[in-house]
Amino acid sequence: MGNKSKKQSGSQLSLMAYAKRTVRRYQGLDRREKRKFLDEVQLDFGGHRKAIIRLYARLAGRQVARVQASLLLPVADAVFRGTGKPGRGRRALYQDATVVWWLQTLWIAMNQVSEKLMHAMLPAWLEKNRDEGLTSEVRAKLLAMSPSTIERLIRSYKKEHAKKLFCTTKPPRGKDLMMRIPTRVQDFKAPCCGFLEGDTVAHCGPTLAGVFAWTLNTVDHRSAWTEQEAFLSNTAEHVVSSLIRLRTRLPFRIRGFHSDGGSEFINGLLYEYLQEPQEFVTQTHGRAYKKNDQARVEQRNWVHVRQIFGYVRISEPHLVAMMNDIYRNEWRLLNNFFTAMRKQTSKIRVASKFKRSFDQPKTPYARVLEDATVSEIEKQRLRELYATLDPFELKKNLDRKLRAFHQALKDQHPAPDEDKKEVA
Repeated sequence: MGNKSKKQSGSQLSLMAYAKRTVRRYQGLDRREKRKFLDEVQLDFGGHRKAIIRLYARLAGRQVARVQASLLLPVADAVFRGTGKPGRGRRALYQDATVVWWLQTLWIAMNQVSEKLMHAMLPAWLEKNRDEGLTSEVRAKLLAMSPSTIERLIRSYKKEHAKKLFCTTKPPRGKDLMMRIPTRVQDFKAPCCGFLEGDTVAHCGPTLAGVFAWTLNTVDHRSAWTEQEAFLSNTAEHVVSSLIRLRTRLPFRIRGFHSDGGSEFINGLLYEYLQEPQEFVTQTHGRAYKKNDQARVEQRNWVHVRQIFGYVRISEPHLVAMMNDIYRNEWRLLNNFFTAMRKQTSKIRVASKFKRSFDQPKTPYARVLEDATVSEIEKQRLRELYATLDPFELKKNLDRKLRAFHQALKDQHPAPDEDKKEVA
C-alpha cells in the first residue's frame, strides 16, 4: 500500500512539473493539436482528461517563470481516474428556481410549443412582459438559453396525447366535380400568401349519431396564418358561410383553396362560390387516403383545435357561440402574432432515414410582412394591431373563456352520480 501511494504521489509531482514546463506551448496550440497533446499526457501520466485541462487552465493564469510553493505539492486526487469527488465540473447556470419557474410559466403561456420554437418566441414574449417579478437578471438568462437547455428543463412537463378516434371524411356522391377540380399533391410550393388548406374537425365524442359541432380549420401555405370557425352540422351551406366569415379576417386575398375529397368541400355550392369571376379562387383537392397532400392543415387540426377543445361531444348552439368567440379573438391573435413556426426547406434521404432542414422560426405575422404581394395598407393595419396586443393578457383571457366553456359543457353533460349506483 505504501509503495502504491508513493508511486501515485510521484506521478502527480511529475505531471505538475511537466505541466509547468509545457503550459506556454499548450496555450499556443490549436484545437486539434491540443487534442493530440492531451492524448500523450494521459498516456504518460494517467488521470482524468478534464482534470488535466483544468490544471493547464489554472497554470495559464500564473507567472510560470516564478517558482511557487503550491506547484511543489501533490495535485488533488481528482486528477487521477477513479479517485475524484462527485459533482466536479462546470457550475450549472440555470438551476436557479426562479429561472426554471419563469421558463415553465412561459412555456405553458406559449401553449406548450417545442423548445426550438420557444427559443425563437422568447424575445417577443419577454418584450411584452410587464411583470415586476421578472428581473433583468432572469430575463438575460432566459434569452441566453439554448433550445437544448430549454428542452432539458421542461422535459418532465411534456405529456402524450390521445389520437383521433375515427375518420369522418365522406366521399362526394358524383364524380363530375372530382374530374373538374384538379388534384394537388404534397410537393406544391406556394409563390405568395393566399393559398389556403382547409379541413373540418368533428366534435362528436364517441359517436357520429345526431347533430354536433364542427370546426372549419384553415392555414395559409406560405405564411402559416390560421383561422378557425365553428358551426353545427357539416353541410355545404355551413362550410361556405364559414369560409365567407374567415375571408373577412384574412390580411391577404385568397388565391387558392385546397382540401381533401370530402363531400363538404367537393360540392356545387362551394365550387360556384370559389369560381366567382371577381374573386376567382383556384380549388384543388388531395388524393384519397393520402393525408400528406394536405399535411399542414392536418397537423394543425390537433395543434389549433383538439388541443383546446379535445374530443368531447359539443352539440348545443350556445357552446358553438362560445367556441367562435375564442376562435375570432384570443386564439387567432395568439397563434398568428406570437406563436412561431418553422418551415421545412429540404428533405434528403440518407440510408433508411430522412435528413430535414428548416428555416429560422418566425410568426405568421412576420411572414406576412415579408410577402411583397400583401398590400402596404394591410401591413400597416397589422403593425398597429400588434402594438396594442399583450400575449399574457390574451392567454389570461383565453384561459378564463376556456374555463367558462368547459364548465358550461359539464353542466350540459353532467357526470353520472356514483353515489346512486347500487353496491353489489
